[in-house]
Formats: sequence, structure tokens, C-alpha cells
Amino acid sequence: MTEGIRVKPTIEFLFDLIEKVEKGVIRVPAFQRAYVWRNDQMTDLLDSVVKSYPIGSLFLWSTDSDHVTSDSVGPVRQPDRRPGTMQLILDGQQRLTTLVGVLRAGVKADPRWKVFYDPEQARFCHAKNDDTVEPHWVPVSSLTDTIKVLSASRDLMARGDKKAAQWIARVEGVARALASYKIPIIEYHDNDLDSAVEVFSRLNQKGSKISADQLVSALTYREAGDDTESFRLADGIDELVNLVETMGFGSIDRTFVLRAVLAAAEMDIYRTDWTRLGKDLREKGQSRLPAAVQEARLGISRAVKFLKTIGVHNQRLLPYGMQLVALSAFFGRCAKPSPRQSALVTRWFWASSFSAWFGSSNPSQERRLIEELRDKVATDRSPRSLRHFDLGVSALPMPSQFDQRSARVRALMNVMLAQKPRRPDGRALGGSAARLLVTKDSAAIGHIFPSKKEGLRASPANRILAFMNKPGLARTWIKNCDPTRRDEVLLSHAIPPEAFGLLNDAEQFLESRLAHLDGLERDFMAERDVTPPKEGATPASSPIDTDD
Repeated sequence: MTEGIRVKPTIEFLFDLIEKVEKGVIRVPAFQRAYVWRNDQMTDLLDSVVKSYPIGSLFLWSTDSDHVTSDSVGPVRQPDRRPGTMQLILDGQQRLTTLVGVLRAGVKADPRWKVFYDPEQARFCHAKNDDTVEPHWVPVSSLTDTIKVLSASRDLMARGDKKAAQWIARVEGVARALASYKIPIIEYHDNDLDSAVEVFSRLNQKGSKISADQLVSALTYREAGDDTESFRLADGIDELVNLVETMGFGSIDRTFVLRAVLAAAEMDIYRTDWTRLGKDLREKGQSRLPAAVQEARLGISRAVKFLKTIGVHNQRLLPYGMQLVALSAFFGRCAKPSPRQSALVTRWFWASSFSAWFGSSNPSQERRLIEELRDKVATDRSPRSLRHFDLGVSALPMPSQFDQRSARVRALMNVMLAQKPRRPDGRALGGSAARLLVTKDSAAIGHIFPSKKEGLRASPANRILAFMNKPGLARTWIKNCDPTRRDEVLLSHAIPPEAFGLLNDAEQFLESRLAHLDGLERDFMAERDVTPPKEGATPASSPIDTDD
């Protein structure tokens, strides 16, 4: 680190930070990603502020280098840049933009910035349109001005509601909380972007939050020249994340998208030495990244379509995010796989899922596999094997506990959904079965009997798709199934019909269903040429996977 570099931690009032933004002292560098926060993220942040919860520190880079910056922060237009030192925000842009945008939203601002405080419900909210604004709601932008706060209080009192005094107290409390809120700042003084990113990446390892693609985007940003266009990697990542969501696959981690782009650029997908990575990208990879983003776009979209055709309908059913990276590498170079290519890739996917391969492999093994899929399998119309993955690897035994953080459990969930669950009256759930995993998250899989931490009640045999709107145990609706359709309904939920008569004996019911689930899994594996666990293998604990 060069002489003169200073990292200075400070604490500043929220309103002072907003004033610096309005004066153009704090600016957003052009290499930053666009504003992407949802309405609920905006209101959650405001709720944290008024409750004095910490929202994390901001990382500002003080420099007098001539970097291109945005000309606005949210709806706030900034004055033209003047010579001298400015503070570029490297981390915390979404948070600061939210606070600036909401607290300084004018009458003509975009509706996304018009947030209201509802004193009756003590909550922040957006309005769908002007007609949905309740008379007692107070614009949050008015809570930064004493005169406007007093005016809002008078308006509430004039309504004559018996709760007016309570509402006024809440509004004034929110105004005080905003005025007194302080945010920790980490200010870095130097003119070199590489050094700034290196410092932040080291702070990041100690708990600050910035995505890897933002670091790489900063290092690879190319400002527009006479015959070139500016390129911002973060925008490409945003586009790919949004693409996957619009395809109905759910939200995927940006890190996996970055790795898909780096794989398409034939670069190291696991590099975390930001200084060296930046040097490599500028010397060898910068010109490749725009094309790599386009290749990754094709690869990811084809991979998602492929996953849906084999029954993996959303990211909640995807055992490993790295599987999407590997599939993207293959499909980015192979638009129309031959039957043998499709068969091999399908077999690899399920074998890696049931064996939890990515949970025990190391980065070098994964990198070699991805390179093989990209460079060899994608160009060989009749592949028969993989050099860097044993297609005959045995599946892990049935999980002894149901935890959706386990890739092995997610593989089992695909088997359960492959039975095409039905409602108690026999009607098919269809696509809504998989969508429940996104809308209900971990609550999408309910219990048949009261759960316990150990034994059969903790096993997959006690879990079932929670499609009923009424809370409670699934045993109730199972008992009330239409008798004429009962067997097909039970089978669609991976329950053997003979187990129905055991519903009053939890242990016997769960033993019967566990054996049935094991048989379904083995049939599923056989159809996909996956080596099953040894016959009679007892359920075992499955690792919790975090493949990041």
C-alpha cells in the first residue's frame, strides 16, 4: 500500500450525508450498478432507521482523480462536478440512494420514491397511485422539515379522530429518529482505484457486504472513448439476474452469475485476489467481458429451460448454484445438444445432485469439470463419459432429517414433486406445486405429525407439500380426502395407500412412507442412470451445503 493512503472511520448524521449528496460532494461512480431495490427493501430500511437499528457502514473513496460519475442520486439531480476532492460511494449505494430518494422526493418524483408513514399501523408504505393514499398517511419527505412536521400534526388533529394524539406522537417520534440517526462511514483517501478496491475487499472479508461482481465491475469499468462504448459489468449481471426471474426460475445469487460470465471468458471463476484479477482482466480479459456476458446470457437462459424440462422448475429445487454455472458453460457453446449430449449432461446433473458432489469437491476440481463441459462436451456430439466427474458415483443414502439447506434434500424434493401432487379432491396442483416453494419458501413443506428434532418425525417421511391455506398438520386433510380419489391423492404425495390405515400410529405410518420414498428415489435414479445407495442403506445425516 503506497505512502499517504489513509482509511478513516467516522460517524455522520443521516441529514448531513444527504446534504453532501445534494451539494455533489458524495457521488455515485459510473461503474456502480443501477438502483435495483424493491419497495419492501426500501420500507424495511426506513423501519430499521426509525428503530435505531444498524444498517451497516458506507464505504466512501475520497479522490481527486477525474472519474465519470452519475449526475443524480435517485431523484436528486446533482450540480456539475467541480475540480477537487469528491467522495465516491463504493459500498452502500442502494442504502444511501434509498434514503436520499425517499427523504428528498419532490411532488413530481417517480412514485417509487414516494413513501408514506401510516401512523395508525406504525409502518412505512408505498401507494399504488394517488387515489390509494389514505388521508392520515404522512409523506416521509415531509418528516425532515420541522414546519412540515407541525403542519402534518395539525392536519391529523383537525381530523377529529380519537387516536389523533397517538398518531401525532408517532409521527413526531419518526421525525426525531430520522434527525438523530447516525451512520458509520469508512473513508478511504487515495487516487488509485485498484488500491481502493483492494482495501475494500479486505474490509469485506471482515464482514462488510459487497458482491464479488461489484468489485470486478469496479476493476474492469471502461469509460467511453471516441470509438468505444462504456462497459459496466454490474449492469450485465443485473440483466442476467432479471432474465432468470422473468423466466420464472426465481432469484439466483449474483456470485453464480459472475462465475458464469468468467467461465464464458475462459477465466478463473474462483479468483478472489482482486488486485491480480484486476490486472489480468485489464491485460487479457477486459475486451472479452462484453462478449462473455452475451455468451453467459445464452448459456443461462438455455440452462434454465433445460432444468425445467427435467423437472427442476425453480432455484429452490436446484441442489447447487454451481450446477447452473456448469450448465451455462455447456449451453453457452452448444445451442442444440445431440441426444447423447443431452443424456450425458442429464445423467451428470442428477448424479452430482444425489451424490452431493459439489459439497465435497474443491475449486480446482469444479473448474476442471466446467472447462470440460464447455470445451469438450459442448463440441463432441457423441460424448460417452467425463474425465473430471465419475458418472457412476453412488448416491448418498436417504436423508435422516429434512433440511432444505441440504442439496441431498433438495434432490429428494424433486422426486416428491415428480409424483405430481394433487388436492384432497383429486384435482392436480400443476405448476403451482413448484411455485409454492418460491412463495412460501421454507414453509412450503409442512408436517404430517408434530415435529421432533430426532427420529422419524424429523425425517422426510414426515414432510409434505403445504398447499392448504389453513395452517395445521397435513394429517387432517389426508384423513378427509375424497374416498373415491384417495389412493391417487396419496400416491401423488409419495404416500403408499396402505399407510392410510396407520394414520393413528405415527411411527408405523412414517416407517411405511419412508420405505415408499426410498423406493421412489431408486426408481427415479434408475430412470436417469444414477447409481443408487447400497440396498438396505439406512437413512443418514446429509451435509448442509453452502456452495458459495
